[in-house]
Amino acid sequence: MKSNTSKLLRSLALLLAAMIFLCNFASSQSKLTEKRIELSVGMNHSSKNMRLDQWLTFGKHRLKVGITCILKVKSRDVVFSYRNRAFPQRFGEYFGPNLGYNFDFLKTKSDFRLYGFVDMQLSRPSFLQRYYYPIDVYYLLPNGNTWLPTAYDVQVLPPQLILESNVGIGCTLPLTDRLQLNQMAGVGIFLTKRPFQFNNSWFDFEGILPFLRIGVTWRWGK
Repeated sequence: MKSNTSKLLRSLALLLAAMIFLCNFASSQSKLTEKRIELSVGMNHSSKNMRLDQWLTFGKHRLKVGITCILKVKSRDVVFSYRNRAFPQRFGEYFGPNLGYNFDFLKTKSDFRLYGFVDMQLSRPSFLQRYYYPIDVYYLLPNGNTWLPTAYDVQVLPPQLILESNVGIGCTLPLTDRLQLNQMAGVGIFLTKRPFQFNNSWFDFEGILPFLRIGVTWRWGK
C-alpha cells in the first residue's frame, strides 16, 4: 500500500510539473493575446461547486488560475465513497485554488473554439459519511438468499486535504463580441489524506471520475 501511495504521489508531482512546464512554454512561445474572466458551475467527484477564474491566452495556449467555492449539499448516495460528500463546516473550508491549461485544436473566425484541457483543484473541506451497522440477525429468504437488516449513522469527518485532477475536451461558443459560453467534460482522479490511518495508509484514491462544467466568460483585455 505504501509503495502504491508513493507511486501515486510521484505521478501527481510529475503531472503538476508538466502543467508548470506547459504554462512556461506557452508564455515563452507566444505573446499575450487575450484576457478573460469566467464564472462557472459544475461538478467533480467530491462536490458541486462554483468557480471564478482568470484566463490568459497565448495563441493556441490558454492558462487559467482561479478560486473554487464548494456548494454545501447533502448527498443521498448510499455507497461508501467521497462522491458528492464535501460538506464544509467553517468559512475557509468552502474555498480552494484551481489551475488549468487549455490547447485549442480548432478556432473559427467567429471565435468558436474546440480544445483539450488539464484541470487541477485543491481544497480542504469536511466530509459527510454514512456508517452502516447490523440491527438484527440474518434472515433466510424464500429464494435462498440471505438478508441482514441494517441502519446507518451520519457523521461529519474532520477536514481532509484533497487533490482532484481532470483531463477532457471543451468548447466555447461566442454569444457577443466579448461574451462566450464555455462547456467542459472529462474524467479524472481523486486523492485525499485521511485524518486517520487505514490499511497502513493515510491516503484514499478513487479514479475514472466524471468532470462537468458550464460557465460564461467575459473578455476584458485585448
